[in-house]
Amino acid sequence: MIDTATGAAVGDEQCWDDPETFRTGCCGESEFVWVHRDGGVVIATNNDHVRVWYPAAIDEQTRSIRIGD
Repeated sequence: MIDTATGAAVGDEQCWDDPETFRTGCCGESEFVWVHRDGGVVIATNNDHVRVWYPAAIDEQTRSIRIGD
């Protein structure tokens, strides 16, 4: 994960190997597949999955929510 203000890496521990983790859609798909940053919080949706990441310093675990379960 990078700091979008500086481009510097936030830390080695906040890395994801899955290139789909922060995918954004195109051609109408972007209504269901998008990523949004609000301060230090990142929200990523991929159809029926919504993931919210907090900065590691907050000491919260990543939570995954599957809509419809």
